[in-house]
Amino acid sequence: MSNANDIFLRAIQPVVDIFWSLVWTATGSTVSVPRPTAPAPEAA
Repeated sequence: MSNANDIFLRAIQPVVDIFWSLVWTATGSTVSVPRPTAPAPEAA
């Protein structure tokens, strides 16, 4: 039922990785932000 959603999440995963890489580069550290392996339901 969530087939399309799962495919979408897998498709944007590289973008999420790049986003966090840029955030860490800009802040110079991971600060207190955990790195999500996939968008959390509560964060969507």
